[in-house]
Parts: sequence; C-alpha cells; structure tokens
Amino acid sequence: MVDDIPSHFLSKWRRLLNLAAEFFEVPSALIMRSNTADLQVLVANQGDNNPYVEGGSEPTPAGFYCETVLATNQKLQIINALDDPIWKTNPDTRLGMIHYLGLPLLWPDGQKFGTLCVLDRKPRDHAAVSQQLLRHFKEQIETDFSLIEYQQGLIESNSQLEVLVNERTNKLRAEMLERERLEAALQHTRKMEALALLAGGVAHDLNNILSGIVSYPDLLLSKLDTGNPLRDALETIRDSGIRAANVVQDLLTVTRPTTRSREAVEVNTIITDYLRSPEGLSLLAENIGITVKTKLDPQLRYVNATQLGINMCVMNLTINAVDAMPAGGNLTISTQNVRTLKSEQPPLKPGNYALLIVRDTGPGIAYEEQQRIFEPYYSTKELGRSGTGLGLTTVWSIAEECGGCVFVESSPEGTVFKLYLPATDVTGPAKREPPKAPSSGTSKELILVVDDEPRQREIQSSMLEALGYRTTTASSGQQALDLVETQTYDLIILDMTMTPGMNGREAYEKILRVNPSQKAIVSSGLLESAELGRIQELGITAILTKPYTLADLSKIIRTVLGKPEGKIQITTMDA
Repeated sequence: MVDDIPSHFLSKWRRLLNLAAEFFEVPSALIMRSNTADLQVLVANQGDNNPYVEGGSEPTPAGFYCETVLATNQKLQIINALDDPIWKTNPDTRLGMIHYLGLPLLWPDGQKFGTLCVLDRKPRDHAAVSQQLLRHFKEQIETDFSLIEYQQGLIESNSQLEVLVNERTNKLRAEMLERERLEAALQHTRKMEALALLAGGVAHDLNNILSGIVSYPDLLLSKLDTGNPLRDALETIRDSGIRAANVVQDLLTVTRPTTRSREAVEVNTIITDYLRSPEGLSLLAENIGITVKTKLDPQLRYVNATQLGINMCVMNLTINAVDAMPAGGNLTISTQNVRTLKSEQPPLKPGNYALLIVRDTGPGIAYEEQQRIFEPYYSTKELGRSGTGLGLTTVWSIAEECGGCVFVESSPEGTVFKLYLPATDVTGPAKREPPKAPSSGTSKELILVVDDEPRQREIQSSMLEALGYRTTTASSGQQALDLVETQTYDLIILDMTMTPGMNGREAYEKILRVNPSQKAIVSSGLLESAELGRIQELGITAILTKPYTLADLSKIIRTVLGKPEGKIQITTMDA
C-alpha cells in the first residue's frame, strides 16, 4: 500500500467528485481513506455547501457510515438515517447528512483503502443506473491505484509505464466521452418521457373538444346551399379546428409511435400540392420578399411513409426556411434519388432513398444551435414569430419512424435541410380516388353510440342521423351491454376512454359474449399502441380518430358494414 498519493491523482479525483456531486445533485462527494485509528477526508468535491474539508479526520470507531462499508466490504445506501434507529445518531447526522450511498475502495492486492461516497441533507433513493455510475467511478479510481503502485516502483520500466499511462488515459478519455453521450441520451429520454406524459394528458381531452369545432360546422355545411353566406364562416371554423387538431398531432408524433399504416407515397406530388394549397399560398403571400424555386426529379422513387407524415415534413421545413428569411431571400425545394453505402451518412443504413432538400438563403444557424434544433420546444426564432416549437422535432420523429434521417448544414450564406426517406420499388403513378360525398345509410340500419360525454354522443348522433342512420346512445359500457342484450344493432361506435367503469375494449369483449358477430368501430381522441393491438385481436377493423368529418364517418361505416373482414383501418382527417 502506498502512503503518499501523487498530487495529480488527487486533482484528477477531485474533478471526478465534482462530476459525481453534479450528477447525483448532492452537496458532498468524498473519497475517505482508512488509517489505523481514524478516517480521513482524502478528497472532497468543491462547493460551498460541502461541510467536509479535505485533510480532516475523525478517530474510529465512532459509528460513521463509511465504517460499515469498510467492515462489510459491500455497498451501503441509507435513504433516510432519521427513519432508522441504527443510523439516526451517527456522527454524520450532526452535519445534517441523513442520506448516504457508498462503495469500498480496494488496492489491487485486495487491501482496504477507504470508501467512495455521496451524502445529502435530504432523503434519496438512487435508481440502479445511478448506482452503476458510482460503481463506474469506483472502478476508475481503483484503476488509478494500479497506476500509483506502478509509479512507486512496482514496475521498474519507465517506458512501459509511459505506454500504460497513455493507453489508460486514452481509454479513460473514451470512457468519459461515452459517459457524456450516455448522460445526454438519458437527458433526452427523460425530456421525451415528460413530453409524452404531457401529450397523453392533453390529447384525449383536446381532441374531444375539437370534435365539436370540426364536426358541427361540417354538419351544418351539409345542410346549407352552395351560395349561402354562412358557408365561409363555417368553413373557417372547421378549418381552424382541423389546424388545432394538427398541433395536437404534432405533439403526439414526436412522443408516441404512430398508429397509421404506411403506404407508397409520392413526395413530389405532396410538395406541389402544399405549395398550391391555401396554407402554402398564404405563407408565401405574407412573405412577399421570398422567391420559391422547385427542382423535382420526375423519376423520384416513392417512399414508404404516410401522406400526413410527409406533408407535415414538407410544411414544417418550408415554414422553417421562410421564417429564417424575414428580410426576403430564395427558397429552393428539390428532390433526387440517392443510394447510400455502408460508410456513408451514418446513421443511415445502406439502401435507396428519396432525398428531399430544402435550402434557404438566411443568415444561417450557429454550430452550437445546430446540435439542438431538433429538440422539442427549442427554437432560434424571435419571440412572437410563427411555430409551436415542435416543427423540426416532428420532421426528425417522422424520418426516424419510417427508417430515414434528417441532416442540417448551415453557414452565413444559408441553411440546407436534407431529409432521407427510404424508397420503395413502386414506380408507377399513385392511384387515388377523388373525394366522394358522404353516402347515406338505409332506414333499417341502427347504430349504437357509446360515449361517456353527453356532447360527444350528441355530435355523433347528429352526424349519423344526417347520413340517414337510426341511432341509440349509451353513456357507459355497462349501459351498452344492457342494450345489446335486448336489441340487435347493425353497428356500435365505441369510445375507448370512459370513466368510471369499463373502457371501450372491455365493453366490446362482453358484448361479443352476447353477440359474437357484432360489428364495431372505435372512436377515440387518443389510442395507445398497446390498446390498438388488443382491439385488433378482438376483430375490430376500423378506428375513427377524433375529430373527424362527415366524409370520414360515412366512409368508415360503409367499409365496416360492407366488408366485415380485413386489416385494421384508421381514419383521420387526412384520409
């Protein structure tokens, strides 16, 4: 065992303890050294709130936390010493330190050196990943013990020592970089989990509220003549509700896997349609100093994605480019086929891609900001300018979801976003049916609407009656079950989230026991992926995502009534 620790190792460990105190969010991180008759604070983190001073020592035995670690040679965690009669009077509590997490430090030959520990003035219960990080710090220090013994003459060759030190330094540097990467990934995961919790909490309620804003105007429009002066106002209300629903969808897109099935999508058509749409024309009309050019490859491969997803990517990248040029400039949107090799563009996998490039001539994005622009709610725009803070995050999420990737290149001359989308083998033009007017039902078709919210039952019943169906409503799964026992229904439209009592899936499971062939549609403001699989197992072949229009409702009902078998069909406003 070495008596004197070289100063450069003490400095190195002090930096390590500073990192540990910051990561664990505690006032004290210590390396304690066990001597014959006392415990010494060998190294302590730097901080005004740390009551332990380097060089300080206390005689043993005195009941310190570290004494137990040294005696048992095991990890020790005290969540709250004040709740434990064994620990509440130990000397560390005099300093207010009621939480302790410590590990033993051993020399290469197994002799006890001391402890590595973190202490706090409040109760803590560190997760397994945090405890593993402390163990990683212990391993680094114990590795340094080998180097210290090496330097003290246990290995005589200075040339071998230099090689070993360099190798270990490089390895430690790599480990530090890997730890930084893991910490950044952990922070990103926590941020996305918090955002997902927020999204799930508001999406269901907001979509239910938006059902009235979208569905009632749509219902009234179906009853008004073409020249009626109220049509413009109603269409504005409905379209505003749809845009609000799209903001909710943006939030869900960046936090949850999509429930939409992908198909072969033609990117060029989506670009052209967006630039000619009211939204695209309005964006450019409000920014008259911007010139738009397109260079679209007529042989561009189709991509495996969703129409809504690619439309959201085109819209958000275009808006981002326009916002980057408040004084005017050139916006160029181009497409081309590319093939990536194994060594190119990580993390893209080798293969064929359709590449969408959006280029602006704005002032560019600073390098440090480029590292964060895809984070939720991070924005370089001036306060008050357009955007929800989710635009580029949405693009990144959609690209990742379909197996692609998005890159940014920026300089003072402008910024380029490159969106790689996996190409399919489809080469012919997309075959899309033109929108059809809602079709009517027959007087014999009876539909049961099940929803715990009175306003939702009223909206759906009114829409169904406008389409020519007869309706009955139920406010709970149990009431629906009671009705099914006495009446046969051609179709049941079930809300998924109903409280208290059974949810839609549970109610349908019991309804099938009464009528095994009962057809049903799920109508929901938010559907979790796990529930989607369970519903599909029960045989439900269609889902209506709130809010929806008369055309959405008519199409999915006729599909279910006309084709009782088939893959799950999800209808939203973009269908």
